[in-house]
Amino acid sequence: MSGYRARSFAAGGGRAARRALFLLLAPLFQAPLLDAAVIYVSTNTGSDANSGLLSSAPKSTLNSAFSAASNGDTIKIASGVY
Repeated sequence: MSGYRARSFAAGGGRAARRALFLLLAPLFQAPLLDAAVIYVSTNTGSDANSGLLSSAPKSTLNSAFSAASNGDTIKIASGVY
């Protein structure tokens, strides 16, 4: 015998297998978060012609912000009357 022992992931190595699987799959679940955008809205300084992606160039209406948003995006609304 060579001194090597066969080890099954299912018997005793299950924890290591789960950890390896988690490390392989975790980036797939985080990828959508990396693409999320922040859309700014301000009735005082905004314009719907703006992209809303910069706080210095916000959208002016909520409808325009909703139209520009995708799943996972955040809409930050400045104080004001909308």
